[in-house]
Amino acid sequence: MHTVETKLTERIYTLDIDNEDMNTRLVERIDSTGDENNFLSNVKALATNNFLSKELEYPEIKTLCEIISKFAVECSEKENMYQSPNHYRRSQMYPYNAFIKSARVVSIWGNRYEKEQITIPHNHWPARWAFTYYIDPPENAQGLWITDGEVEIPIKHGRLLLFRGHVMHETKPVQLKGYRYCVAGIVV
Repeated sequence: MHTVETKLTERIYTLDIDNEDMNTRLVERIDSTGDENNFLSNVKALATNNFLSKELEYPEIKTLCEIISKFAVECSEKENMYQSPNHYRRSQMYPYNAFIKSARVVSIWGNRYEKEQITIPHNHWPARWAFTYYIDPPENAQGLWITDGEVEIPIKHGRLLLFRGHVMHETKPVQLKGYRYCVAGIVV
């Protein structure tokens, strides 16, 4: 095995979603579900278990999964072109385009942060993509901290962030007034 350090450029894709009914239902779902992980996961705040098995039961989860899956396909097509110019020709051929077009959410959960609560540094490898979706964050709410890049990606209401699954990320502690809601998950 060889270890090689490279300087990769990571792209964080954003999509602003305007669906207040879905957002209200997501917050209600997170609050009514409550903490199911006892702070044992990377999230040191209220965190639900995976909602994906409830997709048909919870229309807000189904709607968000459909939006994210479609966006992941679009971003996979863009990412394919960033990797190498010759990928365009290959992207039009099966099985390459089938792999890109098959992107879908396979795990999704909700988080509710209070003041000083964090998510420790982690990634979602081997997932192709990871995502975070923010609902009505309070003023001065912490953004998504990209650990290796030492940069904070700002968040806002209705914003979806999609990034490659190997990207190390975390949430830093800040003083919040109210709750910071986030729905997170992975796409393969």
